[in-house]
Amino acid sequence: MVVTFIREKISFLQASIISLFKKIGSKSTWNDDRVKIFFIALVIYLFSLSVFRAFHSEDEFSYFYLTYSIVENRSFTIDPIAGHHLSNTENFVQYDGNWYSKYPPGLPFLAIPFYLVGRFIWQLMGFNGFPLIIMCSISSFSAAFSLVIVYEFCTFFKFSYIAKRATIVTYGFGTIAWVYAKTFFSHSIATLFILLSLYLFISMTRDEKEDSVYMKSLLSGIAIGLATLIRYTSFLFVFPLVFYFVLKPMSLKKERATLFIFPLLIFILLAGWYNFICFDSPFITGYHLNQLYGNETERFTTPIYIGLWGLLISPKRGLFIYSPVLLFSIIGIKELYTEVKEETVLLISSFMILLLVYSAWWYWPGGLCYGPRLLHEAIPLFTIPIGKSIDSYKNKRIFWIAFIVLLCFSIYAQFAAVVTDFITTDYPTSFNEIGLIAVSRKLFNGEFDTLLSRLLGI
Repeated sequence: MVVTFIREKISFLQASIISLFKKIGSKSTWNDDRVKIFFIALVIYLFSLSVFRAFHSEDEFSYFYLTYSIVENRSFTIDPIAGHHLSNTENFVQYDGNWYSKYPPGLPFLAIPFYLVGRFIWQLMGFNGFPLIIMCSISSFSAAFSLVIVYEFCTFFKFSYIAKRATIVTYGFGTIAWVYAKTFFSHSIATLFILLSLYLFISMTRDEKEDSVYMKSLLSGIAIGLATLIRYTSFLFVFPLVFYFVLKPMSLKKERATLFIFPLLIFILLAGWYNFICFDSPFITGYHLNQLYGNETERFTTPIYIGLWGLLISPKRGLFIYSPVLLFSIIGIKELYTEVKEETVLLISSFMILLLVYSAWWYWPGGLCYGPRLLHEAIPLFTIPIGKSIDSYKNKRIFWIAFIVLLCFSIYAQFAAVVTDFITTDYPTSFNEIGLIAVSRKLFNGEFDTLLSRLLGI
């Protein structure tokens, strides 16, 4: 009975996807604001990939080697190809005589088409850097799609024309979303599926058309399941969704819940299967192996007040240091709550749960990175209320002066990292010193390392 029900809804989903592609092919679609936002952002993000050193850290190599091994060796082990990188035990783990990536397999699997395109261009043109550059572009595409979903949230909350565009610019170029859109980290891709899941879930709870409700429930579950397979911490966003679902009155609650949970469980089982194949247990991950083999650091050992200070206002990783324009989100939260209480609570609780968890993590700075990297997936949810603050105070001149000044500084903070090789700014002096001041120093010293510097003759 349940299998038949699910099969019927999957068939409906398939027909809906075909209809969507036909709609995308129509001429009127290309005049849609969402299409314009996607392509403008994508062009800027792809242009940002012109840093000639494609990978910034060992994390990216850990993902890359797993993708390479899956395609070329039909294996999850990375021993034959990783070479000297295996000495970095923070990103690679050893089990039963073999080496593996520490991270979950979601991103490496999704990156396979990008790797194949890069390999084809490599073979065609003889430039061996293309697989790495093309694989980084998965983050660019994901970040551009995320902007479209943020736009949909703004439309859902009935923000004005100017508020929607200001919110898009703020998130797309005034936060670290721009910086990580040019890397092979998992953040941009996980963020895309988290945003998609939350948007579909909210839309599903407000919909009463049976077929539409079932499709949105299923897609929301698939999206959060994919996000979990990409970054295990993405599962944290399920808890605010459950709380929101329980409180929200609606019909067909059992059917909605079933179609949401079913694909999520499939992806959890896939993660367990991967761990079982690699580590002989579905409950052991690469993070656990670091502990089991002597690395006792991968735990929640930081006093939470230290992590909160570090991730919000510290000079090295503070969210409001790298994106001070987000201070206006605090104003917007209050205004948005008066209109859509449940949805506002969902957005902010989703942000808070990730913030609190990573505040207790042993290494809340996030290692070799720029800005509050560990908050990446929650930042768009915290950014959305800015649109409401704009609508509420758009007639106040002092508001616009303050907003534009802080937005310009926020964009500068991201631009400085985009046009320089931010990871090597202070390397190997101190990983903790990779921050806004160090990157700014490199920028003002004229140390561009991008195609932009060559075009401008800098």
